[in-house]
Amino acid sequence: TGGLDEVQITDISELYDRLKELGKRKETILKTIREQEKLTPELEAKILACMDSTELEDIYLPYKPKRRTRAQIAREQGLEPLALAIMEEAQKPTAPPDLPEGGRGAPPNLPERGGVPMRTRENKGTLNLPQHLSKVFASLSPPLSGRSGGALALDIIAEIVSENQQARNTVRTAYQRGAVITSKVIKKMKDTDEAQKFADYFDFSEPLRRCNSHRLLAMRRGEDQGILRVSITIDGEECISRLTRQFVRGHGVCQTLVTQAVEDSFKRLINPSIENEFAALSKERADEEAIKVFTENLRQLLLSPPLGQKRVLA
Repeated sequence: TGGLDEVQITDISELYDRLKELGKRKETILKTIREQEKLTPELEAKILACMDSTELEDIYLPYKPKRRTRAQIAREQGLEPLALAIMEEAQKPTAPPDLPEGGRGAPPNLPERGGVPMRTRENKGTLNLPQHLSKVFASLSPPLSGRSGGALALDIIAEIVSENQQARNTVRTAYQRGAVITSKVIKKMKDTDEAQKFADYFDFSEPLRRCNSHRLLAMRRGEDQGILRVSITIDGEECISRLTRQFVRGHGVCQTLVTQAVEDSFKRLINPSIENEFAALSKERADEEAIKVFTENLRQLLLSPPLGQKRVLA
């Protein structure tokens, strides 16, 4: 073993098992995409070169079989070309509209207050789209109303955004830098005897990266027992702003539509997924840290003199 101790050998064995599982997962993913006839040489090379399970799942996400989503319903009605055209139009830089006298006002994709993208305005059942996109919309068969057609197109855009690897990494970075873990007691459990051992976490909040393993595990135990409600959160508005800059340039109707879809994608699709990911990851790391602490404590206990400072005659 080249002088390796049992701890190092265990680490190597665990790494081997992880790489073995990663290889099996790659085979499954390649087989699935190949059956869909969507596997390109570039995509295959990207999958084979990937050495991180999270990154691998992000690559696979657009091809992963799903239950019937809102975006799939929209695609079945032929709205994908319109959605893609809106996204393409939103990437074209356009000058902001003239502001009212005095220079005050909001760009068309933001409301006067609050910083939340405003909802799409419709006029007499039709979307106020550029002329070439209006023709795409009008050609749909069967024809859709402006409200249903616009909403369905945005569902497709929201799903495309949620499956974008760069977008997901943007949200992950936000969690790595600024995630906060919060626990609240469930009101009906507050006065029970079982809840009192979790009293320190009835109203607790701390940056996730500073949360010690024993505190995190205590909160999760309280959650498992139905006493605490635990969540991991980030600054959602800042994250939406970053995502919007990735998919939107300039100002205009299409930019407004994509901004709205980005907000929906973050709140409904990306954020819940990444929160679950970090909840599992933080729990795994806390378990590993706790095991190391217990192992070291046991080692010190076993190596301590059994009789303390007593003379032994042999």
